[in-house]
Amino acid sequence: MRKTPEYVGPAGTATTRPSTGGHQRRTGAAGRTAQLSALEDALARLVRQALDANQSRLAAFIRLGQEDGSVDPALNVEHSALLMLAVLQGMRVVGKAGRQHEEMTAVAALALRLLDRPMTALPATAPCSK
Repeated sequence: MRKTPEYVGPAGTATTRPSTGGHQRRTGAAGRTAQLSALEDALARLVRQALDANQSRLAAFIRLGQEDGSVDPALNVEHSALLMLAVLQGMRVVGKAGRQHEEMTAVAALALRLLDRPMTALPATAPCSK
């Protein structure tokens, strides 16, 4: 029986293991795929928790704005918070792709107008540098 190269096993221990041919390798790959899936699930849960926490903060800010009259009281708080979360996450991605600070500032101002009281039509052109 030939030996496979050294690998890192559970708990970070380095070892060698006997090779039983392709079958064990395929089974090992299936096991690693299951581990990767579990890791992806755990990561997805963490991302979801972070997004939920941010959405809750945004909802609290929107409620405060509705109370002080700066945000349209007719807006659904949860839907508006989700919209703002989506806009902010999109702005983060677009900003990291190399947009100018002035452009992103204009987009942020336009996004906040979505919450204005009373809700009015937005201008056909946004104040962007392009």
